[in-house]
Amino acid sequence: MAKSRKVSNVQKRIHEKLTTTSGFKTGRIRPEEYGAQIGWWSFYRFGKPKKKRVINLGPVMLGTQTYLLGAAVGEPSVFLGLNGKLWKVSGKKSKLDFNVVAPKTTDAHALKAWADTVAQRIVDKLSPRVEVQVNREGNLRYKSMVKTLVSNRVEEGVALGYAQSFGDYARAINHRWTVSDLLTPRYPTIKHALHVSLVLALPAKQAAQLIAGAALYEHKSPYITEDIALSMYQQAVSLLSRLCPEWWNNGAYTRWEFIGSIDMLFTKQYTNTLVHAKNLDVSLQTASGMIQSEPLGALLRQRRSIEE
Repeated sequence: MAKSRKVSNVQKRIHEKLTTTSGFKTGRIRPEEYGAQIGWWSFYRFGKPKKKRVINLGPVMLGTQTYLLGAAVGEPSVFLGLNGKLWKVSGKKSKLDFNVVAPKTTDAHALKAWADTVAQRIVDKLSPRVEVQVNREGNLRYKSMVKTLVSNRVEEGVALGYAQSFGDYARAINHRWTVSDLLTPRYPTIKHALHVSLVLALPAKQAAQLIAGAALYEHKSPYITEDIALSMYQQAVSLLSRLCPEWWNNGAYTRWEFIGSIDMLFTKQYTNTLVHAKNLDVSLQTASGMIQSEPLGALLRQRRSIEE
C-alpha cells in the first residue's frame, strides 16, 4: 500500500519530463542528420514509467523561426527543438488533431520521407493560411529553379562529353547528400542556394538571384538583397578557388569523386582556422583575417582590462 502511494506521488510530481542530449545542447547535431537522437521523453502510462528516444526529423519553419522537428520512436507525439531545448507540441493546445507515430526504422531516407509529410502538416496547422500558401508556392518555385539549373548543366555535360548526373552533383556538395537533398530541400536556405551555385559554377548574376530568393524565404525579411548575395557568392568563389584549384579550372565538370566535396573543403578550412586561432592565442575573427575597427577594438581592450 505504501509502495503504491509512493509511486502515485512520484507520478504526480513528474508526469512527464524532457531531457536533451549533450550533442543537441551544444549544437553538434546538424538538421540534416535524420534519426540522430536529440533527447529523452520520460512519462507514465498506466502507472508504469516509460522512456522513449526523441530523434531528429529535420528543420521545420514556423513564422520567422526555424525549429528542429523531433519525434518519440513508436509514440504519437512530436516535439520542437530550439537552442538546445525541447517542447512537446502534440495535443489540443497545439491544434494538432492527428496522431503521428514515428517509425522504428533507422533508414535515414525513409525517415526523411515520413518527416517531410509530418513537417508540412505541422506548418499547415500552426501557421496563417496566407503565409502557408505563399511560402508553398515560393518553395515550389525555388525547387523548380534548382532542377532546371542542374538539368541544364547535365545536358551541357553530355554535349561536351562529361558524364555528370544529378547524384554526382549532390555528392559533390556533400557526400551524404542524395538527389532529393539537391533538388527538393524541405525549405530554401542560403547555404543550399550558395552550394548549388558553386557546384554548378553559375554566372554571378544568376547565382545572386538564387541566393537572394532563398534568403527571403529562410529569414522572412528582404534585407539580403541581390547585391549582398552577389558579394557572398564572390567571396565563396574566391575561397573555393584557393581550396580547390581544379574547380577554378573545370567549374561544373570538376571530378569531385577524387577530391571530396564542397562542404568538406569548407569544414576543413574552418577547422584549420580554429586550430590557428588556438595556436596563436587570438580570436577566431582575427585568425580568419577580419580587421576589427577601432571602436570595436577599443571595446575589446576595455573588457579585457576589466576581466584582469
